[in-house]
Amino acid sequence: NRKLLQARCRNLIKSRKLLQESFLTNPSLAINKLVTNSLDIELMKKATDVVEKHIDNSKFDVNMFAKELCLGRTSLYAKIKGITGKTPNDFILSIRLKKAAFMLRSEAGVSVAEVAYSVGFTTPRYFSKCFSDQFGITPSRYTKGES
Repeated sequence: NRKLLQARCRNLIKSRKLLQESFLTNPSLAINKLVTNSLDIELMKKATDVVEKHIDNSKFDVNMFAKELCLGRTSLYAKIKGITGKTPNDFILSIRLKKAAFMLRSEAGVSVAEVAYSVGFTTPRYFSKCFSDQFGITPSRYTKGES
């Protein structure tokens, strides 16, 4: 049935987009919830590992990311965008911010500036802006446990 097929396709696309949005806004959501096949799981695990390996390097960029994954920039862009719905730069940023969110909640007495520098941001102000944009709450309020 044509109408049923179209409805299923729309629902699949809608659920995929909701999952991608949830991945970016929920600090605790694992990346493997986004992928369904083994090749994508392996790529995303490796991509996450590479970003985490360079998490404190403020000069880590898409060129270095692509080189570490042994992919061209175009291939990297297509694969990351296809899986997460975000560009490689946004993917790197989201991993950094998720790590920061974890650090803010789990490490008592750590300042927002210390966390910002430890996840590769050059200024705490830019970190706070990015954190607020992604999670809808300032890092200091997040530390206090506010939602």
